[in-house]
Amino acid sequence: MRKVDKNRLVLSRDGLDEILVLAPDAFFLRGLDDGASFASRLTIEGGEQASFIQSEGQVKLLEIDYTLPGNALDKSSPLHRWQVRMSREELEARINQFYPVGRLMDLIPKERGVSRRVTELEIRGSAGSEVVTGLKIRWALGLRETAFVIDREIDESGQVSHFDFSGRGWGHGVGLCQVGAFRLAQTGQSYADILKKYYQGIKIGKVY
Repeated sequence: MRKVDKNRLVLSRDGLDEILVLAPDAFFLRGLDDGASFASRLTIEGGEQASFIQSEGQVKLLEIDYTLPGNALDKSSPLHRWQVRMSREELEARINQFYPVGRLMDLIPKERGVSRRVTELEIRGSAGSEVVTGLKIRWALGLRETAFVIDREIDESGQVSHFDFSGRGWGHGVGLCQVGAFRLAQTGQSYADILKKYYQGIKIGKVY
């Protein structure tokens, strides 16, 4: 499966391509090693396995299985995809060590970079709000990466009771990915090819 735009996907099977149209109110499921869970959005890199239910020419339910090999170079890493679930109280206690926002109300990603990492996060609390940027987002939330999406569980009073973070990778998102470089080497790529992939526009030569 690969993505065409936000509403259409291409499903390849038996050598043929089929265009899938997502319904505006479609339900999403994210499949990982510990089972499937509902999600507010899904990331399609290409090569994932999909299950879906169609009605009247539109996909009403879509499940993406991230446990099988796909096109990403770091797919073999156990940290290629991860999920972290934290209660509001647990996350509130951690955040207040850095930013005194009081009772945690919500987390709002305000901006994302070209790699879709969160570059600006608004933390809303009963005592005020804070806008956190860059690596401070990882430190405040205690996550491995800033490439994540947030799903919320709402209690009977209409308040957020849990935050579910679904992300990929472990690092700062700058420079060379060790897992990706290893996979390229396994496919026979030279050190020069690997360096040029991660550091585009460079020239490799001797300085002595």
